[in-house]
Amino acid sequence: MEKSPANGRGLMNYGLTQMGQGKYEDAKRLFDRAAVYNPNYAALEINLSIVTARLGQPAVAEAHFERALQLQPDDPNPHVFYARWLAEQRRIDDAIPHLQRAISLSPATSSLGVSSWMPTPSRGGLGS
Repeated sequence: MEKSPANGRGLMNYGLTQMGQGKYEDAKRLFDRAAVYNPNYAALEINLSIVTARLGQPAVAEAHFERALQLQPDDPNPHVFYARWLAEQRRIDDAIPHLQRAISLSPATSSLGVSSWMPTPSRGGLGS
């Protein structure tokens, strides 16, 4: 990153590689640096959400998800990632509207393997 230290997208992409290796603190630092150059980038807010959740900061993660939704309310991706995180938090009633919104924005969203992470009665959710 020394060749382009002011490249926000490059910093974010490098952060993704660090996050993929389980280096969450390093990823968070890179995402924070990227936010200086790309403060209104929804994908970066989603990545900040994911990494802060992994670092055990659910309130911060949720604030980043909400910011991503503010930046791109008509993009299905923030809704899908937020719904998934909400489901992981066992907040199914909060997750469902975001999943429904994502599907209404892009019907192909329903084929993203949602059944593998959305709780059902047999997996401890949705009425069980």
